[in-house]
Amino acid sequence: MGVPPMVFTTVPVVSGNSGFPETPGGGGRRAHTNKPTVWVFPVYVLAESSRTVSSTQNMRDATSWRRIGKAAALLAFLLLLTEHFLPHGIDLNPRDHWLSEYVLSGSTLARWLMRAAFLALAATAFSVGMTLPSRVPRGLFWIASLGLASMTFFDSDPNDGRSYRIFWPPTAGNLHQIALYLAIGATLAGMVFCWRLRGSRRSIIVQRSSLIVAACATVIQTILVAISQAHHAMTSYGGITERIVVLAMVIWVIASRESGKRLK
Repeated sequence: MGVPPMVFTTVPVVSGNSGFPETPGGGGRRAHTNKPTVWVFPVYVLAESSRTVSSTQNMRDATSWRRIGKAAALLAFLLLLTEHFLPHGIDLNPRDHWLSEYVLSGSTLARWLMRAAFLALAATAFSVGMTLPSRVPRGLFWIASLGLASMTFFDSDPNDGRSYRIFWPPTAGNLHQIALYLAIGATLAGMVFCWRLRGSRRSIIVQRSSLIVAACATVIQTILVAISQAHHAMTSYGGITERIVVLAMVIWVIASRESGKRLK
């Protein structure tokens, strides 16, 4: 924080007893003057105090949003973990099938839990954005939040080898796919912008490692999808790479400590 600019205010003060002229020599009264003596008082201390109060409030707000983000991330993780133990009535093995495919489950509970997980992840991304002082990463996480929330209302296409090309008008699966790309891309970009955010040594190591893992898993998944589309087959091992991406992002959020300052 730089030194605030010094602000001055002028306060007029009239010396002597107004209305009682005094004569020169000290014993009598001097002639009354209409020009007041002006005293100048620096009030930059008040400006600094106001700025400190504002900074303290911002830190408290960031701490509150960080707690909300961590709670939402943990909730999303538990919801997604629960999905793996529910009967779905169809083949949704975690190795090959996307997490989003739980909305296609034969279990009503599983479908609603997946939608709740989308909303929890959206709340996580929004909360992370609220902790950041810079507009660019904040906006990126808010875009990710919008994409994740949108996925709640558009069911995914199954990973069964069908083409992922975009139709017009777009289908629900197309819109889900666009929202997914938006969410993952914006989240990764936001994490990159937060590379130099300050925190404990452990949190920095965990967050940077999580970013690297999430980015590598996303690249591998993109390659797997491209290969499967070329052969008109389902994406094998796509479920594993997607789960790695989501888990790495959740860990990144939970490991966050202090998001308001940058390392020098």
